Amino acid sequence: MLSIPWLNKKPTNLVISRFFQSFQDHGVEKTQIPNLLPQVSLSAIASSSELLKVLTPDVLEQTAQMFGIRRQWLEGVGEQIYEGQYCYQAPERFFEHIARCNLHDFPFRILSSHKQLDRHSPEDQRLVLVVVENITRIGEQEINRYHLFAGGWRWNYEPTRIQLKALARVVHRHFPTPIPIFKIERKSLDALEAGQLIPHSLVRGGLCPDPCLEDYALCASESRVAKEVDELPQVLEYIMAHRLHEVASALLDKPLGQAPAEQPSDNSENEQATVSQNAAKAAQAKHSRTNEIKARFIQFFEAEGQNFPSKKAAASSFFDSLHDIQEKLFFDHKDAAVRTLLNALRDHEKKRK
Repeated sequence: MLSIPWLNKKPTNLVISRFFQSFQDHGVEKTQIPNLLPQVSLSAIASSSELLKVLTPDVLEQTAQMFGIRRQWLEGVGEQIYEGQYCYQAPERFFEHIARCNLHDFPFRILSSHKQLDRHSPEDQRLVLVVVENITRIGEQEINRYHLFAGGWRWNYEPTRIQLKALARVVHRHFPTPIPIFKIERKSLDALEAGQLIPHSLVRGGLCPDPCLEDYALCASESRVAKEVDELPQVLEYIMAHRLHEVASALLDKPLGQAPAEQPSDNSENEQATVSQNAAKAAQAKHSRTNEIKARFIQFFEAEGQNFPSKKAAASSFFDSLHDIQEKLFFDHKDAAVRTLLNALRDHEKKRK
């Protein structure tokens, strides 16, 4: 008699197993489930037959939404727990995504096959970027949702490395806490890249290791353990080319831990259109604010320029006098600000001639 494997299994057992796994792998014990899903009682948890009665499509959907995992996986279909999040060559998507999250301190982690990253090493240095979003508390315990950006990041591949450094630099300005790097086994990294592993147990531990990801994106005056500083000009060029500071400022300028209202998204095309519209609005707002700062510098120079030995010294002094930290962040770095202000002054003087 022909044996058909799926006929010999009990799919309901797999649904129950994955339902419990989704909580336990997020640090929630079985007996704590009713704290998050009141419709699932302790008596239902104690009996498989009773639990099946309450595991309705609505409960499975609520569980999937709560943890950001695929409902199909909960239903026993396939091995992929997470939908892939990708932002390679589209960094605006990353900021659009995290703007919808409820982020607190230490919201980012790097999981890597190597603890010490080295762009000159011939080894394949793979990375996964994890965003940690707090969804609730049970007593003193934080319960988090995890967002995996695992789009084939390789430290020894320049395009992905430069983008990661740029994201780290911009993120560090808005969330000035370390971005720790945790070394994990390659089989775990494989599973993360395939969306088949919940990273709760992998992102626990010391959050201020040496080095952290931002140390690879800061200069020596910004980090005492700055790494690969010779590549910083390329990082700054990437940030400027993608207008990442203005995009991040427009999307993330809100109190830490306060998530914006959810925006409806019918499909991926609508979501991409929203990203593009937000990026365009951010760029327009940034451009207007930067022009205002340039105009203020020109007025400052015309009134006080004779008191400085050079135009560069005047631009440097003007930048130091800016009290609004957001205005300083627009330029990413003092040297970049001085160049921008001097170029604005030069253009102004040309027009006057």
